Amino acid sequence: MNPKYPLPGDTLKVLQRFEPNKCWNPGLLFSRFVLDLRQDKERRRKESLEMVQKARPDRELLQAFRERWRAIAASQRAHIFEATTDWRLIVG
Repeated sequence: MNPKYPLPGDTLKVLQRFEPNKCWNPGLLFSRFVLDLRQDKERRRKESLEMVQKARPDRELLQAFRERWRAIAASQRAHIFEATTDWRLIVG
């Protein structure tokens, strides 16, 4: 059993095949793969944040996703716009 993640045994078996250094989604790492902070909290917190910071998105994949999203929106006659916030934005 991997003591880094507080998960059921069958889930841990799947997780053992996961390689965080190959994940390109910082949000996924941050929300789903934060280490168990019940022990050695400060070191594991730092380790988790470093793992997220190292994640680099696949630019081609993001561009393809954006193009598909724009095509779907255009097919529904949606008005597409971009905006910049003055400060932080929380969604979800």
